[in-house]
Amino acid sequence: MIRTTYDPSVDAAFIYLTEIEPGRVDHGEEVLGGRLILSFDSERRLVGIEILGAKDILPRELLSSATRQ
Repeated sequence: MIRTTYDPSVDAAFIYLTEIEPGRVDHGEEVLGGRLILSFDSERRLVGIEILGAKDILPRELLSSATRQ
């Protein structure tokens, strides 16, 4: 199951494509003018997606069910 967190104070969401242990994210790549940050592990596998300005992109239902940060 995909887990999502949301921080309404900065309107940012993070979609976990797998459970990420501390230190597992090796690097992030900004796309769409920095509105999306793709997080990769050391083997270049996509493990998560951070979305800035989440209210403009994600469905309200997803944000309301996300874990608050």
